[in-house]
Amino acid sequence: MKLMRRLASVGIVLALLGTSTGPALAGAGDVLVSKRLYAGVGIGVTALFLKEAYSARRDGGDYYDLYRTAGSTQRATELYNESRRLDTRSAVLLAAGLGTLGVSVHLLLSDRSVRKAGKAADSLLEIKGLTVDVGADPVRGSVRVGLSRGF
Repeated sequence: MKLMRRLASVGIVLALLGTSTGPALAGAGDVLVSKRLYAGVGIGVTALFLKEAYSARRDGGDYYDLYRTAGSTQRATELYNESRRLDTRSAVLLAAGLGTLGVSVHLLLSDRSVRKAGKAADSLLEIKGLTVDVGADPVRGSVRVGLSRGF
């Protein structure tokens, strides 16, 4: 429950930061669409996931130690189930942390901007101001070819 509260508060802060500084920074080099910004946020989320995974693993080990010394079978079953739940939580959080770490490293090592609107690199071919774009529609099973000319 604490993890959900922390994630929600981080999300709210990021949303408020994005909406309050968006108009002021619109002409400042597209800071809000920088891959480094998303990589930094991803590394922060990675640290949060890994910390929570470590805490869940430690608590699961504590419950397992209590399970081994439990006096009644009902109490032993409760403690064992709790240790299994925490171990599963630890594994899921570890996987999520490693996944976000991988995405963050990829963002840090790739190009500097998330979107390149209107650039020639987005089109398949550009000849003397005429660009050719190709897109697929898997639902219809068709291919779309677009021609555009910049003025």
